Amino acid sequence: MAAWDIVTVEECVALLGYAEELYQDAWYEWVEALIKRHLATGTLLYDEDADALVELYSGDGTPILSPRSRPIVSVVALKAEAGSGTYLSYPDSGYYVHKNYIELAPQAQTTARWAIKGREDIFPKGVNNVELTYKAGLQESDNLYQLVKMAMAQMINLQAQVAARGGADAGLAFLTQAQPMGDRELRTDVAGLHKTLMDVLYTLLPRQTRR
Repeated sequence: MAAWDIVTVEECVALLGYAEELYQDAWYEWVEALIKRHLATGTLLYDEDADALVELYSGDGTPILSPRSRPIVSVVALKAEAGSGTYLSYPDSGYYVHKNYIELAPQAQTTARWAIKGREDIFPKGVNNVELTYKAGLQESDNLYQLVKMAMAQMINLQAQVAARGGADAGLAFLTQAQPMGDRELRTDVAGLHKTLMDVLYTLLPRQTRR
């Protein structure tokens, strides 16, 4: 059952005036999955009470680590393998936490200094040799949270519009019109529901970038 924790049924109803009974949990779940994929994140909403995520990454010889869930709220621990399956920790002063990635500080002084071969300011190359424990997800104070909320409401209501038509008309496509610069004629295209939902994402939600 969908949580409806970013946008509520009542908020969607307020936009179009349809009956609450029309709205389905599956619509919210589909939209949530589309937004996660679009933003390339495994966790959409931050939950203070949830356990921290513990994930393994493969070091690539750079000082940058991009976690699977963003934005990053806090880092509990960052470790690198020192050999024989032993992981040694980077101190808090050994890395910078940005919204979408972690960056090792120049010449980080780590407890693994003598155990990890090579420079301490890059993640050593290897397979599943970096362990990250962290918390991530959108919070209400984030600007992106409000954009996600707006996008979810629009995308769910697009599905409500289709459902409200009923019968054979429920599969009716959406019409889009555009007049590119230099063209004299107005172009009219037929777009399906999925494409229309994705158009909302590309319009309202920018792709997550390293910053």
